[in-house]
Amino acid sequence: MAKKEKGPVNQRRIPKQKRAIAKYNAVLDACAQVLAKYGYQKATVLELSLVSDVPVATIYQYFPDKESIFQAWFERTLDQLFEFMAVSVEEHHDDDIETFIYQMIRLVLDTVSADRESVKRLITDLPHIMLSHLLTTTEKKTVAVVATMTESYLGLPASEKLSAKLHILTRCILGFMLQYLMAEESENEIDHLSDELRTLSLLYLADALNS
Repeated sequence: MAKKEKGPVNQRRIPKQKRAIAKYNAVLDACAQVLAKYGYQKATVLELSLVSDVPVATIYQYFPDKESIFQAWFERTLDQLFEFMAVSVEEHHDDDIETFIYQMIRLVLDTVSADRESVKRLITDLPHIMLSHLLTTTEKKTVAVVATMTESYLGLPASEKLSAKLHILTRCILGFMLQYLMAEESENEIDHLSDELRTLSLLYLADALNS
């Protein structure tokens, strides 16, 4: 009988004290190193404990299993990226639209590249149900951030038509990003992909930008 895949699991509790938060973050910080070395299937809570210097018993106070640990790491990585983007929106607010879009895309690609091998191993090894959850979470968060950026930078009022366009555009960009993550590294690939995604974004949003 085939083993049933487990879906995403919630954390047991969120740390509140300074020392507990430091240990919690140390465990998440260890995820990238452990993933890059072992992949998700062979990664263990014990290995995370050894790398983070946090006792296994302490880890289990916050997480019921390794699935929830890597889920928390992935979502924290997303949240950090979106925080960087929010700062970058302010820094590039006076740029022309082409430069602005390019800078946002380049920021995402540069950030993803830092943990490229770890994210690639996670995507490759994850059980289907958990991967589906992470991709859905990524899409929802990205759509919300893109909508906020569009309204903030372009001053475009929210509408069903614009929301639908941004949703589809976000899916296209995430598809390109996924392809980038899974492909072999090549020279100047980030430059080329940034240019392609900027062109795609401008073409897709042309009517909204010109209205």
